[in-house]
This record gives sequence, C-alpha cells and structure tokens, in this order.
Amino acid sequence: MNIYVSNLSHSTGEDDLKEAFEAFGQI
Repeated sequence: MNIYVSNLSHSTGEDDLKEAFEAFGQI
C-alpha cells in the first residue's frame, strides 16, 4: 500500500515519518 502525505517540511526525514506512523502498524 502506498500512502501520499503532503505538506511536509523539507527537513522531515525517513526516521521522522516512521516515528509518526509506526503507531498505526508496520512500516
């Protein structure tokens, strides 16, 4: 599954995204 997330800061990294979404399931 691919999820499109917009309006992220250019400084947002992969680790930031994993931390934000891992509460909802496996990344």
